[in-house]
Amino acid sequence: MLQMFRKARLVAVGLFAVAALATVAACGGGDDPAPTAKPDTPAVSTKAADPTAVPPAAEKPSTATRTLRLLGGSRGGVYDDVDNMNPFILGNEFRSGLHFVLPQLFYYNLITGEEVPWAATGWTVNSDFTEYTVNIRDGVEWSDGEAFTAHDVQYTYHLLRDNKTLANWGRGGDVPRWVKQVDVIDDLKLTIVLNSPNPRFADPFLWSHQGKAPYIVPEHVWSTMDDPVTDLNYDPSKGWPVATGPFTMVENSAQQRIWDRRDDWWGAKTGFAELPAMDRIVYIPNTDQANNVAMILTDQADATTSITGPQMENLLDRTDFVTSYTGDKPPYGSLDWWVTSLYFNTEKPPFDNVDVRWAVANAINHDELVKVNAGAIIPSRQLFPQFGSLTPYIDSISDLLDEYDVTVYDMAKSDALMEKAGYTKKDDVWHNAAGEPFVILVEAAAGFSDVLAPIAEQLRRAGFDSNFKVGTDMNNRIVRGLPDAWLTGRPSATTHPWDSLEHYHSRNTPVVGEQASLGAAGRWKGGDAYDGIIDEMEVVPQSDTAEMTRLVREAYSIWLPELPDVPIKQWMQVVPFNNTHWTNWPHEVDNPMQGAYWPRHGWLMIKDLQPVD
Repeated sequence: MLQMFRKARLVAVGLFAVAALATVAACGGGDDPAPTAKPDTPAVSTKAADPTAVPPAAEKPSTATRTLRLLGGSRGGVYDDVDNMNPFILGNEFRSGLHFVLPQLFYYNLITGEEVPWAATGWTVNSDFTEYTVNIRDGVEWSDGEAFTAHDVQYTYHLLRDNKTLANWGRGGDVPRWVKQVDVIDDLKLTIVLNSPNPRFADPFLWSHQGKAPYIVPEHVWSTMDDPVTDLNYDPSKGWPVATGPFTMVENSAQQRIWDRRDDWWGAKTGFAELPAMDRIVYIPNTDQANNVAMILTDQADATTSITGPQMENLLDRTDFVTSYTGDKPPYGSLDWWVTSLYFNTEKPPFDNVDVRWAVANAINHDELVKVNAGAIIPSRQLFPQFGSLTPYIDSISDLLDEYDVTVYDMAKSDALMEKAGYTKKDDVWHNAAGEPFVILVEAAAGFSDVLAPIAEQLRRAGFDSNFKVGTDMNNRIVRGLPDAWLTGRPSATTHPWDSLEHYHSRNTPVVGEQASLGAAGRWKGGDAYDGIIDEMEVVPQSDTAEMTRLVREAYSIWLPELPDVPIKQWMQVVPFNNTHWTNWPHEVDNPMQGAYWPRHGWLMIKDLQPVD
């Protein structure tokens, strides 16, 4: 793997470095203890993530180890749901570590556009897109030795079909909406029969990427549960959770989760794939960014969850053993499907006025946002990410994106639009006809802090009485349409533009107070014309790019002038990788595995890692 590191620039190393080396000596090499032995619990930092707070670190020795230590998955710095291994509780598959071991039928590489067969070998669909036939790979086994068969797939889809409270994957519709029944032809073949035509069923119901597609569970285990909807799927005495991956859980506590490699893994026995190089994965609760960065520096972790651009830049400046997906250059991360936008409640003043929405857009300086975030931001002009499969559609509307460019910073235009909307600037603040100041309170969850405060400051400079609010209940408030303005991301299109444009269909926009999808929380309605375009788009085969391009242009011709929300940035997962013990981390050139964010792509992220000898 091509490694791009910045040399450490530090001349003097203080007491922290001495402590760091002591920690390295304790954690770096040698065999790991028995599963019941716990390493020292990392200290929890409560201070805010400040790049200047990252202490200097000495260059560490290259000591090989067969244990991979990963930070992530916690809430509040501990695992507060220790016994919960039910993958159908939304978010639990990431928090629990099940993404390392539960089977997926296919993976999909969003960079290359390649489908990667896994527990299945292939699929076909009938002419009207109502029946999908899937071939299961021969030789796949569960960790208890039972064969993985078509019956497991049937059981899983019927379980999700019949229980709407479970996490049911799929933008714009879940398993109950689409799946009528699953017919088993034989142990290695099945047909999924749909309620209505869906040319995009493979994504997200068969293909796994960005955390999409349901995990398959073993029928012989789940059918014995008293209630699979509420059962926690955790009983070490029975070997639960039963999985098909090369790891099995050997310890589970509030402080750590340990997964050990199974040398009898079916993939190695059948020649499908090599055994992973690590003997053990230790899954450690993450806390705040400052603490996570410190654990990378002190060699208590090999990778962490996403951090800010300034934090990553600081790491690269201070070390020569840390790298990122793009080496030592911005944006440091890999593209995620959560495009971040500034949303408005379009059902009430002032944001029911399109001139006001555009005035706010023209007051945002995207170049400044990139600069303050150390280049770890890619400004966005459209609703969906810049994945390879979506490039033809983005290119097809380039003239519209130029005509209605949301990234243009133009204070004169912003001022003119506010005056057109009936506002007057007094003491550098916009006021309405009643003499009331124009107040914008932007609400958001903590994960959007990289752009939240800078945007609020920009709006204040533009004459808006702007401030921001961060809270733990933001998503609940947002989906019920309670804030006036908010900053968030949303699950966006990955292979098909419909997935993003469908958010704005009128069927997804209930009255304020009732729950909408995250992307439809602004409750803008494009009317019958827009709804009709989306309805047409829904039944277009994914292979018919010409027809889809036509419909995308028609939809954008309505959406862009109205600007229901302002695209801000393409979401980047900025993940620091510690090269002290492991190499061949995902890299945009040498190892371009899409989605270098292991909490969503755990197995694919780690399968090619090699120990430093």
